[in-house]
Amino acid sequence: ETSRQLALIPGLETQPETETIGNGSLVQTDHGWFYIGIPIGIVEADQERVYFISPSAPLSQQLLGKKSGDQILINNTLYTIELVR
Repeated sequence: ETSRQLALIPGLETQPETETIGNGSLVQTDHGWFYIGIPIGIVEADQERVYFISPSAPLSQQLLGKKSGDQILINNTLYTIELVR
């Protein structure tokens, strides 16, 4: 599994500024930062935690196609999307 995930790294790139969330998006919500692309866990950056999650994760599936200001409900927790990069 680790080898499979590492093989995905060269293909990762951050999406250009866009309104909608897609694979490669960095998303700020009221519950933290999420990078949709590869499930490597939590990375500390500039005193913030960024959760790296798979595009197939349930949270990702709810976020994909959404934009800043949208909300999603997952596991009885409401997430408000604040910023999409």
